[in-house]
Amino acid sequence: MIRTVVTSAALALTLGLVSGHSLASDEAQASDTATVVFYREGDTSRTRQLNFHTFADGEQLGRLKANSPVAAQVEAGEATLRTSIPDSERLDITLQPGQTYYVRTVVEKLGNKVISKLQLVEEQVALSAESLKGAAI
Repeated sequence: MIRTVVTSAALALTLGLVSGHSLASDEAQASDTATVVFYREGDTSRTRQLNFHTFADGEQLGRLKANSPVAAQVEAGEATLRTSIPDSERLDITLQPGQTYYVRTVVEKLGNKVISKLQLVEEQVALSAESLKGAAI
């Protein structure tokens, strides 16, 4: 079961931008879920306008736009992360309960073909990304 976090306040808590709360005290820590944060990096003028969905094990998490990350609670355990862009990379990962995982998503347009590449990154790398700094939270 996947539960999508849809409020900007929840994303702010996930990213540690709201004082007085910690992710450890939230429902994600108490249950058997992990937080997955998809964000975009390296967009060009040819890819910036492209919006697409993110998925974990076939269930839609949210629509990923430039400078608008998607954060979702995903059941802990083995998961396959992907986007709705055909023929794009998938990311197989083992999610631990209460942990937060950052997935850098790079979109490339090669002629008429569009692909996305997913890469798991450390929190420090993710939080330095322009798309998370500019997020409307």
